[in-house]
Amino acid sequence: MKQQLTKLQGEQAGLKQKADASAQALQRASVTGESTTSQLETTRNQLQELIGKFRETAQSLRDVETDRADVRTQLATKQRELNVCVDRNAEMYFLTNETLDRLAARGAFSAFTDHEPFTRISRTRLDNLIEDYRYRVNELHVEKSTAKTAK
Repeated sequence: MKQQLTKLQGEQAGLKQKADASAQALQRASVTGESTTSQLETTRNQLQELIGKFRETAQSLRDVETDRADVRTQLATKQRELNVCVDRNAEMYFLTNETLDRLAARGAFSAFTDHEPFTRISRTRLDNLIEDYRYRVNELHVEKSTAKTAK
């Protein structure tokens, strides 16, 4: 019996050591599990922050693209208006040159025929030219003021 008692006490001590080792392993696993859970929670929080920042960035990008499209539209409009102004200025330039060319070709005899009292043909022709030039200039100005009003 003593031998069996000794043997059982040895087995009991071995089992106690195994139980202690298992308890320590369980405690270590529990601490590791808690650490892993904590790290997982931290990672989830960081991921949520990252997703929030990504959404903010995406919204900012959409806003910037919308503003950019608006600016491009405004630029195209201004460019068209500028081209219209350039064309009208060129027309005014050519009209002015045509007027100056007509005046440069006039001589002393032209002034005499303008003031001849009987038929006034030359004077009528000159009045018609003046009216034509006024009409063309007014047309250019009217178009210009219409473009300003359209803005």
